[in-house]
Order: sequence, then C-alpha cells, then structure tokens
Amino acid sequence: VGTRTNLGSESMVDGFLAGGVPNVTASLWNVDAAATRALMRAFYAGLRDGRRPSYALAEAVKFLKENPAWRHPYYWAAFQLYH
Repeated sequence: VGTRTNLGSESMVDGFLAGGVPNVTASLWNVDAAATRALMRAFYAGLRDGRRPSYALAEAVKFLKENPAWRHPYYWAAFQLYH
C-alpha cells in the first residue's frame, strides 16, 4: 500500500488523492490490456461484494496468479493501492 508521501507532486495518483479521492488503484508500468481487464473485473466484483479495497485488490491479484497465462509478475505486480 502506497502513500502520498512517496509520489511526485505531478502524479495523477497524487492529484486524485489531493482532490479527496480516498483510494486510488494504479499501475507502476504499462501492463497487458487483457490481464488488466480481468484484474479490474475481479477487483470491482470484490468491492461490490463489500470487501475493503486492499482485500479486493489482493483477491484480484490472486485470481491473475492462478491463471497460467498471467502467472508472471509482469501481469499483476504493477498494481498498487494508494490512500
């Protein structure tokens, strides 16, 4: 989990947090579109089910890790939750 203190002032994440958004999920590098789509679907399903954002993201990452096509960290390790 990241915090605003480790982000540059021109970061989009920093801008959202400074604007009052309580949690921002972002990737650290460009990632595969299909893997990102699957991760975000799983992430938002977890949020809809009432899970905290950190838990929903952890479950979504686990979902990607369990898929042989997306097992490599390139596909899931870029995603961070900031608050």
